[in-house]
Amino acid sequence: MAFRIIPLLTAAIVALGLAACTEGAGLSLGASQAETQLAGGALTLVAPAGYCIDRNSVENGAEQSFALIARCPGNAGAGKPPALITVTTAPMAEGQSVPGASALARASGRGAVARPGREGLSLVQIREGETDIAGASPTRWRGVFAAGGQLVGLTLYAAPDSAALGDGGAALLSQIARLSRATSAPPTAPADDEDAA
Repeated sequence: MAFRIIPLLTAAIVALGLAACTEGAGLSLGASQAETQLAGGALTLVAPAGYCIDRNSVENGAEQSFALIARCPGNAGAGKPPALITVTTAPMAEGQSVPGASALARASGRGAVARPGREGLSLVQIREGETDIAGASPTRWRGVFAAGGQLVGLTLYAAPDSAALGDGGAALLSQIARLSRATSAPPTAPADDEDAA
């Protein structure tokens, strides 16, 4: 399964966001907020404490949505590891389930390792390959969960020295899944294998 980045968001903008995060400035591309509506209002995306959604990055469409999350600027993000998280959505087909972590690892290609998920999140860590994000480590987290009738894809990028590349990154994605599932309806579909429970 693949999630396509909204064409209006260029790699240069994403790279600028990561540079801001790693320099301690937090995300400063536009006004930030703790939550926003995606998928035409079907999904409420909620950022973890200390992280903000860049309002200028949000593309809210019924068929596809996109948003950026990064450490909040100033004191609000103090003490949080720098990271840039992309969020994409696509409607779930009737009867569709969330791919489990093993399936997600296979789809993510070489260097992807399935990890135990929480909060209905299937989770993998990718340790090889290149990214389109300037300054980002090749190690990154990828996760998928269901909320509001949407399949939600998350990818976490960070600089090579960021604590977000470790278990802290997995915890961040789990928090996004938990908070977003709790505020979005209807009830979400379960993952299709045990390693995403």
